[in-house]
Amino acid sequence: MATIGEPLPILEIPSSQHVVDVSVIDSTTDVRCPWGFFVKNPLPGHETLECPSFVFLVQHPSGSKILFDLGLRKDTEAFPPVIQQGMTMVQMKAEKDVAQVLQEDGKISLDEIDSIIWSHWHPDHTGDPSTFPSTTELVVGPGFKSALMPGYPTNPYGVILESDYEGRQVREITFSDEFKIGKFLALEFFNDGSFYLADSPGSDSIAYC
Repeated sequence: MATIGEPLPILEIPSSQHVVDVSVIDSTTDVRCPWGFFVKNPLPGHETLECPSFVFLVQHPSGSKILFDLGLRKDTEAFPPVIQQGMTMVQMKAEKDVAQVLQEDGKISLDEIDSIIWSHWHPDHTGDPSTFPSTTELVVGPGFKSALMPGYPTNPYGVILESDYEGRQVREITFSDEFKIGKFLALEFFNDGSFYLADSPGSDSIAYC
């Protein structure tokens, strides 16, 4: 018999006259892994989970443009050894880097991207920031710098690459206990109520949205 869980908290999103335009980008990422990683006794014939990895282009009325995640980098052989070892049981490939996808589309130049936001450090989300100009900042969640920097090769056990952030600003955000959306601590990214980041650790303890 099913039990009734706790009611979901009211979101209480502050009203705002400002909005952003959000576009979904196919990162060409293809991830295939055993269903057994997530569930017991998967159905016969459905032992493999096939996952895309989408990237989100967020455009603010001011002209500011950000990318939320970057999918998987095309040259997976460039990943740190620790990541490559973890990929032995998972098939991961990308036909293109997101920078190439944008360049081929031709509507937005790479130097128009102000920020890349990493939801967390898993390789199918971090892509290859080095393909973007150094003027594009990298935005990460609380505790990221102390936990994951420096990257590989300075840290031989690193899960990110130094080239991911070398020569660019890395901005580690913080959340205030005074502001929540639903049950999640939240942050106004543009300070006008148009776009929020939420502190929502899930598949990783250093993930926030």
